[in-house]
Amino acid sequence: MRARYSTRPFADAPYYSYRVARTARDGAAIEAEMLHHKLYLENPSPPIDHLEVTHGYNLPTINATGPGHGWQWRVGIGVVVAHPEGRVAGNDLSGARTALGGGYHIAGITTQIAVGRRYQLGRGTTHAFAAPEVKVTASWARISVDSVVLRIPNIAFHALGGLGFRHCQ
Repeated sequence: MRARYSTRPFADAPYYSYRVARTARDGAAIEAEMLHHKLYLENPSPPIDHLEVTHGYNLPTINATGPGHGWQWRVGIGVVVAHPEGRVAGNDLSGARTALGGGYHIAGITTQIAVGRRYQLGRGTTHAFAAPEVKVTASWARISVDSVVLRIPNIAFHALGGLGFRHCQ
């Protein structure tokens, strides 16, 4: 089956991203990021009655950011932590026991490439900044619940806007 998914960023559990970084003086950084992506299957067919991965098609990544203080690129690699919900082959996916607990599965791998820019909003050693960014993520997940195995690949375009704080020494 060729699956079609929607994301509905403002419905149910909202779409979000956050990250922490260790930044060098030249602007290069190593980051830990968490992107809470959501997928709703729009064209279910038997044996799938209903499927959504909305409490998370979560993409925690470790990123590297290139040097610079204007436009910057970012690349990252990580895992997919998925929380499926729905009904497949008569099985309720929501109540499954998992190694991570709460219905979460380490389900696969992900990678990302992004470009963004920081706009300083204040002065001093600690200041706020605005950070618009666009990114593409490519992920592959395999979720096994009882006798049901779901393969859920996803390539997605993301447009994000955020606020951050930076402390300079």
